[in-house]
Amino acid sequence: MAKKKSKAAAAVVEAIPEPDANEVEKHEDMGEDALELLQVDVGDIVKLRQVLDEAVAAALIDGPPKLEEDYNLENIQLSVMFLACVFAALGQFSPLPFPESRLILGGCCISYFILSGILQLVVTFVRMDAILITKPPKNGDYKIKNKGLRI
Repeated sequence: MAKKKSKAAAAVVEAIPEPDANEVEKHEDMGEDALELLQVDVGDIVKLRQVLDEAVAAALIDGPPKLEEDYNLENIQLSVMFLACVFAALGQFSPLPFPESRLILGGCCISYFILSGILQLVVTFVRMDAILITKPPKNGDYKIKNKGLRI
């Protein structure tokens, strides 16, 4: 098997010219109104979906309806995850040696798997890949009066 000879390419470093005062003032005047452009590799489907999801969420939250995001479901998910991690840590680091701690270890394992199953059911059947859940709008000018959006 023959080895390929690699040739190190010489890197050319060019000095970046200093921006003149007019360009600096123009960029400072834009301030927070400037649109942030993200560059994503088209072949990276996961990153592309993430950028599109964030753009849709930002358009609805910051847009004219001024909708507020509802964090109740995320808080429930985090609580269930935290409780499952507490049971896992208790089972892992219980102070009793193994033969005496068999019941504690079994209870912690069963609790962890039950809480993980509940979390999976919530993600699958309640959350259903929603990227944004909003609260109902405060003023009743919109067609959605008592319910928020689920996107």
